[in-house]
Amino acid sequence: MILGDLVYRGPLNIRRRLFRDIFSIVLVTVGALIALAIFQGRTVKDEISAQLISESSLLVQKRFSSYLDRFSTGLLLLAKMGSSTLLDSMEEEKLAKVFIPMMETYKELHGIVVLDQKGQGVSFARSASGNVTSIPEPAVIERLKQSELYQRAMGASEEFPVVWRSKIDFLSGMNGFAAAIRVDLLDHDSSLVVVFFIPASKIITFIGDIKTPDNVDIVFYNREGMLLSRQQLEEKRNPAAESMLVASGDVPPQTVKALSMWRKEGGDSRSVSKFVSDGITWWAGYAPLGDKSEETWISIIVPETDIVSDVKKQWVELGLMAAGILLAAVALTFGLVRKYGSQLKDLPHRQSVHTSLVENVKKFIAAGESPTLEFKSTMRTNLKTGKPGKEIELAWLKGVVAFMNSDGGIVLIGVGDDGDILGIESDGFASEDKCRLHFRNLVNNHIGADMARYVHLSICSIDEKTVLMIECERVREPVFLQIGKSEEFYVRSGPSSMKLTISQTVNYLGRR
Repeated sequence: MILGDLVYRGPLNIRRRLFRDIFSIVLVTVGALIALAIFQGRTVKDEISAQLISESSLLVQKRFSSYLDRFSTGLLLLAKMGSSTLLDSMEEEKLAKVFIPMMETYKELHGIVVLDQKGQGVSFARSASGNVTSIPEPAVIERLKQSELYQRAMGASEEFPVVWRSKIDFLSGMNGFAAAIRVDLLDHDSSLVVVFFIPASKIITFIGDIKTPDNVDIVFYNREGMLLSRQQLEEKRNPAAESMLVASGDVPPQTVKALSMWRKEGGDSRSVSKFVSDGITWWAGYAPLGDKSEETWISIIVPETDIVSDVKKQWVELGLMAAGILLAAVALTFGLVRKYGSQLKDLPHRQSVHTSLVENVKKFIAAGESPTLEFKSTMRTNLKTGKPGKEIELAWLKGVVAFMNSDGGIVLIGVGDDGDILGIESDGFASEDKCRLHFRNLVNNHIGADMARYVHLSICSIDEKTVLMIECERVREPVFLQIGKSEEFYVRSGPSSMKLTISQTVNYLGRR
């Protein structure tokens, strides 16, 4: 039975019911669209404007936060390196092996300072030519040692270990954003504080790359005053303002008034403000930069004429969407009639086919090892000695970590390198539950309980031999293999897992 037969040659009563139902669906759809249009038409323009400004502020906030996330990743990596011998002293030569490659990876960084609890410090800075060297800056180190940034970093929680501050003096009166983290040295029961510094000029470049109309201002500020105003910088064509705090007389009056209104609300308002400046109505939205810099806020300031223009565009878009939805409803109705008519006709001849886990594993084995598939003979037993060996467990755990740090993949245990199905019977597990428990304990101890949700174990029997399939998801944050007090970082390189050095790990995560 096809739609044409039903429409033109089907029984009259069925045709009438079909067209009645189609007409009802179309009528309900059109009525819903009309009701939506009426509701939108009655919505106060100010509410639409407030929503647009609030969303724009949050969008810029998220873009800036994502810009800072790169540096947070680098600092989190340093915190993981607390057991590294390169960080067990304040020797400049050792520290240079870690921080010079890091500054070469993060081109926006102007300097890095390392402070210990004894008051000693080592600083690295980028010269005008772009070279990174160790520069003695006792005044800078002393100032950071006494700063709130240092104290907050030492007492930071595990949930928010990276601390951000704005308007931090670094070298030669230069200001910008600074981020710090505490690095715990396991072998010496002491800690370091590592500080990254991003100069104001890099922030200015980032703001300039955000595409908005010319008369829209993007402003960074705090309770001390205005830090950066894009319009002020563009009018002067001088991104210099290396001192982030600019004079209010140098910025447009509507920007000054928006900041004044925010202060009247207590300096922590996330509401949207409407005000008049020089006879023009303006809107301003406010959003904090969150845990990246708790005292720094961002604001979008837009003339109401631009918002009204955007609202009109939205009405046109709404009309086009309504027409599209109407056509889609009609097409969907006729499509459903055809689809279900055909399904009912063919129902007695249909059979459901499901691919089993065993068939999937057999296909994987036939395909052979690859960048996303690895074979291991056993989970814990050394086949040469017939005894459990820690090196056997670490071998497949390295593959799991490498997959998680790359594009994900599958580890099959109980399969030889040549694809022979060996089974894991030599591991001597009393039951499947004991095997699962041992697997989960290894993952928790060597990769971390917080990463266990990205690793999935399936067990099947092929030719009366037990095979394990471990599916590893790709993880955005770095995953380390914990061996005693040390941590190792692996990635996939072809059909094998490769261990990276510290500098290689920094470069890899910077490109990821």
